[in-house]
Amino acid sequence: MASTIPNKSQMIDEPFLKRYSPITQNTDVSLIFPFIEVFQKASIEPLIGSLLYEHLLDGIYNSGLTTTEEELLSILRQAVVWGTTNLAMPFIAVQIRNKGVMRQGGENTESADLDMLRYLRHEAANMEELYLKRANEWLCKNGHLLPDYKNPECPISPRPAKWDSDIFLSDELNGFNGNVYDEDALFRRFRSYFN
Repeated sequence: MASTIPNKSQMIDEPFLKRYSPITQNTDVSLIFPFIEVFQKASIEPLIGSLLYEHLLDGIYNSGLTTTEEELLSILRQAVVWGTTNLAMPFIAVQIRNKGVMRQGGENTESADLDMLRYLRHEAANMEELYLKRANEWLCKNGHLLPDYKNPECPISPRPAKWDSDIFLSDELNGFNGNVYDEDALFRRFRSYFN
């Protein structure tokens, strides 16, 4: 049985998008679909690597995924829903038309202001991050079950989880040992800054 996915390069289809997102049934998905592949290429492919990414897309389109792959895909699809919603939201609210940049409006409706749009995008980004984190945790536990997951020769290798911080703890820093630091030693070293 062939997939209902409209495009070989998309992990989700219209019913899935509308079921698991705040996007209403009467929304024109042609405004949203271009952002699906953009999000997948920007966030999903670097997380799982090109080889597994292409394998999953092929498996979705040809209905040939294993139970393990389906398990991972169920998490990734949620991330795609929320990431796509986050990316598409400003371009649904404001559209570029032949008359210029226009806000949507109509009978019995009122466009959201910029603060509301920021809030909604922030909430969508939180959900996106939640599912990407879950996918990363799933890969840490089960990645060994997917032969296409760890292949450094593919165009984009899987990226390990990185946490960005404004605080840099070098190996030379007193109290820092690998990925663990001794808070007391760290405080003693920088005590003069706190007094």
